[in-house]
Amino acid sequence: MTDRERFTLLYDRHFHEILGYCARRVPAQTAHDAVSDIFLVVWRRIDDVPTDTERAWLFGVARGVLANSRRSESRRDNLIAKLRTLRSPTAVEIDLDVVASTEGALVRRALARLRAADQEVLRLAAWEELNGPEMAIALDVSLSAVQQRLSRAKQRLAKALADEATNEHRARGLRR
Repeated sequence: MTDRERFTLLYDRHFHEILGYCARRVPAQTAHDAVSDIFLVVWRRIDDVPTDTERAWLFGVARGVLANSRRSESRRDNLIAKLRTLRSPTAVEIDLDVVASTEGALVRRALARLRAADQEVLRLAAWEELNGPEMAIALDVSLSAVQQRLSRAKQRLAKALADEATNEHRARGLRR
């Protein structure tokens, strides 16, 4: 099989999964750009793609591309913040995050309270449905490290959920 055929097969087989992975982590317009960058890496490293764990390897590449994107975005945001201090702000920031449900909002708030590493391991397990060995490849760590990270992340999420539920219950009591 030629490199081009292998790339086409990988692209056809995994495009939608990788797009979904990105779309759950960044805005839609950014997700498509990220997928392009991911498959550019795949093309450049076609000989490095493992045949038996290609899916997990792709998630690892996606994770790296998104991390680079976040760092770039952070630098850009810092620059914008500095520029805003040079003039008075005139536009009102609009929150575009629409809460779909009370339970969903509770989970999102609890998840947002966790460290980025905890969020990522939980998302890989729940959203991307990667198993332990696949997560180990995607995160570039050992299987035992994945198991420990996932266990600790679940414990932290449970505590954050309990705290969020308590806060919500208190807020409802104050509104009455």
